[in-house]
Amino acid sequence: ALGPYNPRTLSSRGNLAAIMERSGDREAANETAARALEDARNALGPGHPLSLALANGLASTRMAEGDYAAAKALLAPALEEAVRLYGPGHPLAAAAAANLGEASMGLGDLEESTFFFKLAAEASGDALPRLPALDEGVRRSLAKAMERPWHSLFDALAKAGRTEEALEALDLLKADEFAALDPGHSPNGPYGGQPAADLFSGTPEAGARRAYAAVADAAAAAGRERAALDDAAAAEGGLSPESSARAGELDAAAAETKAAFLDFLERLPSLLGEGGAPAAPTSGSMSRRLEALAAAGAGAAMVHAVSADRALYLVMVAPGFVSAGEAAISNWELVRLVAEFRALLEDASKDPRPAAKRLYDAVIGPLEADLEACGAETLMLSLDGALRYAPAAAFWDGERWLAEKYPTAIFTETTASRLRDPPPSAGASARAMGVTAAWPGFPALSGVREEIASVVKSRQPEGAPAAGGAAVAGAEGGAPAPGGEPYGALDGEAFLDAAFTRRALSESVASEAQAVHVASHLRLDPAGHDNTELLLGNGRTISLGAIESAPDLDLKGIDLLAFSASDTASGFRRGRGAEVESFGEALQRSGATAVLASLWTVSDLSTAKLVREFYRLRYSEGKDKAEALRGAQLAVMRDAAAQAAAAGSPAPRAGGEQERAGALTGNAPRWDGKGYSHPYYWAHFIVIGNWR
Repeated sequence: ALGPYNPRTLSSRGNLAAIMERSGDREAANETAARALEDARNALGPGHPLSLALANGLASTRMAEGDYAAAKALLAPALEEAVRLYGPGHPLAAAAAANLGEASMGLGDLEESTFFFKLAAEASGDALPRLPALDEGVRRSLAKAMERPWHSLFDALAKAGRTEEALEALDLLKADEFAALDPGHSPNGPYGGQPAADLFSGTPEAGARRAYAAVADAAAAAGRERAALDDAAAAEGGLSPESSARAGELDAAAAETKAAFLDFLERLPSLLGEGGAPAAPTSGSMSRRLEALAAAGAGAAMVHAVSADRALYLVMVAPGFVSAGEAAISNWELVRLVAEFRALLEDASKDPRPAAKRLYDAVIGPLEADLEACGAETLMLSLDGALRYAPAAAFWDGERWLAEKYPTAIFTETTASRLRDPPPSAGASARAMGVTAAWPGFPALSGVREEIASVVKSRQPEGAPAAGGAAVAGAEGGAPAPGGEPYGALDGEAFLDAAFTRRALSESVASEAQAVHVASHLRLDPAGHDNTELLLGNGRTISLGAIESAPDLDLKGIDLLAFSASDTASGFRRGRGAEVESFGEALQRSGATAVLASLWTVSDLSTAKLVREFYRLRYSEGKDKAEALRGAQLAVMRDAAAQAAAAGSPAPRAGGEQERAGALTGNAPRWDGKGYSHPYYWAHFIVIGNWR
């Protein structure tokens, strides 16, 4: 319809080449990408954005074949043209720098790859906001290269043994993710506004960065002036004699600036190392982690996992210990493994242990000896990518679940300051609220009534079921008959269905309650905080962005903000897991000491049992939150009496979700455990923030 040389057709050919390469047909991918680039250069010109994007795509197929030298030969002029025509902060320049880093890594040059990845990461701050304005085909062609600079930089620094700088890169990656999801409430990075350019300061790449700035700025300045003359000619129907002469001078100078730029790339190896030694061991990110560990107390260890293109990189930090490891699982393989794992966890008829064992071997296995050597008792996990959809408690070492070995909690940047929050006062109380009814787009939650009853104390009528009959505002039937023992874990108030309003939420967070428990649909959306919505009892929703902004929803003084029946399924199909971590990060920044959240919905008596035991261990026995969650998980998985109560497999997923899960788990063995022993019933909750 559009013809073979239309930009949309050319873009589709480039994307087809990328699919061929991913599918393993590298010869066809290489031929398709090369012809698309040749046709784009002939039809659109070598400096057209699509031509440069397709040059990046062809370089990727060359690297997939192992021909890193050919890829580098393509990328060096592409970087120069992108900088000269569009500026060093343009997505095309950032993508070319990222791919040059990959080519240098493939050639075994860690120093050069580190420089280029730092350059790409530095440019990403300017480049990412400009992506939406690009033609869709260009944007798609750049997407892969644009999303990986921080991961690749972590990869290069970890390989070079520069662990402290690798952690700096990880923090900046997460700050970028948080800012993208929450632009209205995000500070400028985790260092109070420190720019990404400081990645170069005091490092072996500093001298090369100064030399690059000289040639890049000269090329960009000439390019801007030439573009302004072209714009004037288009507007005025031609150039004046003076402007025409200046255009000729700029065209002649372009050859010189290009030669200077390419000469810099040739001289880069000799320039590296002139900037100084790598950052000091306790600078920046490392010092913050050591402060957090000191606040956490003895037995705490941090485990960082970062998924790069080729491998999963791991860093463990504990008092007196810093160790690194890696697992030979690519990002693509890890995403698929986590998808399979999630599908198995959400189907209590299937055995998740084979997938859980592979995840244990990838994330915990390489650090297992070091965790034992440092006396780790609680794991503070800083995860990346799809791993954020996977509950670590359900990793399997071949004999035991990780929950049987360690309490776990999710560590975010704000957690370091939240760990200094004082413990709750004696006589803790709670506010609990929930929704049982179905609303358009939200199915009924049949187990919420029992769950709310398990949180807030009430008296059970004699002969009543173990987890029912709570007297809560909005519940039908009024107060239960006297008799029996109190069932709920804490004193307080509860609000169910119509009584669960925005005002009730506001009054709850403003009350003296140390714990606020919400059992309602919460859909975490990777599009941003304004799209993440909590269902209220009247069928209306409130966004996470609105919660952050509202003065009457100040969360200061709340020891625990819990969200049961939250769901990450939507994000898992479309995101990279940042919305899970960002959700907990945002609520901590709004004042909550810690967040308890579920990764999928379990509307079952098992959840009522789990949350009641959690609150009892936390607020009656004084356990820390991570240990209380672990104790509750063990109580549920080992409850022999639950055999009769468990209904078996959870309800089938609807429509395409059922088909997708079946495709991933069709050959999985059947689960032969009893009661609530399957991790579907006990592994869905995670603690984010101050687990003390």
